[in-house]
Amino acid sequence: MRRCLFFLLTLPLLADQSWIAKVEPVPAATFPIIAWNPSPTDAGNLALMKQAGLNVSGFCQPEDLDKVQAAGLSCLVNYGPIDRMIERNEATDAEIQKAVADLKTKISGHPAAFGVYLRDEPSTAQMPILGRIAAVLRKAMPEQLPYVNLFPTYATPEQLGAEFSLAEQGVAPVLINSVPSPTKPISAPT
Repeated sequence: MRRCLFFLLTLPLLADQSWIAKVEPVPAATFPIIAWNPSPTDAGNLALMKQAGLNVSGFCQPEDLDKVQAAGLSCLVNYGPIDRMIERNEATDAEIQKAVADLKTKISGHPAAFGVYLRDEPSTAQMPILGRIAAVLRKAMPEQLPYVNLFPTYATPEQLGAEFSLAEQGVAPVLINSVPSPTKPISAPT
């Protein structure tokens, strides 16, 4: 216990030593380090996020982009009209086009807009509308990442909103044993 306490008390003293390696911040475009929650809007919390090494403040509203940029961060923009279409799980092509066009006028070219938040852990029933919206977003704003966070591999059919499991459909998981590269594509084991 004493050793642990000693270590914790001396750690702050070591942090300012010149022999300790300093790590340069990484831009979000290179390696996003994101806070999983709505982005704070006050300068103090945004500054603390930057000091902690994050480069994406979370999910922000279009009107908060300037605050996020002032802190040296970027964010995934959560846009109400798109969110409501996904929640309803229906939208005409014209509605999607209009919502994306409206969003483009608000965020296109803004350095703090890293991408557009679409959904966290959607059900299989939401996949078609997510795909339609993502396709329109990619065409209108190719620099913006349409962000969807999928369920983990252990999600149940109930969580997915599916009436079947992959195993029941004869789909076997593919084991990836190497990192893909342009010269070394991934192939399924034989």
